[in-house]
Amino acid sequence: SEGSATRVYDYNSDTWETQSSVNLGNNEALAYIGDYEFTSSYSGPTWHVSTTGSDDNDGSEGNPFATIQKGIDVSSDGDTVLVQAGTYEEFQFNGKGITISSINGPENTIIDADGNEPCVSIESTPPTQASLNGFTLTNGWSNNAGGGLYIYRQSAILSDLIITNNSTNGEGAGIYINESNVEINNSSIINNSSDNYGGGIFSALSTIVIKNSTISNNSGYYGGGLLIGTNSIIDIDSTDIISNTAIHRGGGIYASDWAEISISNTNIKWNEAEQYTGGGIQCGSITKITLENTHVDSNSSY
Repeated sequence: SEGSATRVYDYNSDTWETQSSVNLGNNEALAYIGDYEFTSSYSGPTWHVSTTGSDDNDGSEGNPFATIQKGIDVSSDGDTVLVQAGTYEEFQFNGKGITISSINGPENTIIDADGNEPCVSIESTPPTQASLNGFTLTNGWSNNAGGGLYIYRQSAILSDLIITNNSTNGEGAGIYINESNVEINNSSIINNSSDNYGGGIFSALSTIVIKNSTISNNSGYYGGGLLIGTNSIIDIDSTDIISNTAIHRGGGIYASDWAEISISNTNIKWNEAEQYTGGGIQCGSITKITLENTHVDSNSSY
């Protein structure tokens, strides 16, 4: 019954352990000592997740949870959720300032939303400090914003991510960022598609730093690679923005009025605006943009 468990005592090690079933051999007996409530003494701050775990476990290394969401639910600000290799369902940070990291890297640790909703949602009021490291986010979808990753009113550090094959009818098929401070490091945002703004990344009222990353083969109506919205400040360094497509304007980058952009050591190549202007970069009339050691070539527009 609920609250019951089978506890087996090992005389040799003088320890007890919980078992879901007990197989008795010759000359062995099992004594029933009644129902009791067992409370784990494990309290983090590192919570473990594995596809072979159970959400009825305590989240310790030897007794991991089965879902990332369970690790988030029991965590507190400053905690870490460590995830073993495997494929997991979508999750939400629930406003917590925690770190979620894979152990085996993005090629082996996949968040697959199965076309139901964004792979990961990070939002909080007031903002906390969230970190997401070492995952592939794929098959995310949103009717409004953020197919792969939705970030709203939050500070976030994103590292070693592959964000691919996500879509939205709205803004930011790969990543949607609004009223947030975000760092993106060593990540690939590829093959995402928006019916509206920002195939790879959409930002509004945000400060963003992108380093050592790739934004490629994304598509949107405006801003195939990135759409940098009003009052956003963005710093892009050592990044490839290549082979993105906009139906209307800004194949690589579309920058709205009052955006401030600094781009260095970056390649902006082979992007296309199919029906209008700005194959590589399309800027609004009141946009501040600085380019340093950056190659903008082989882009095309109507």
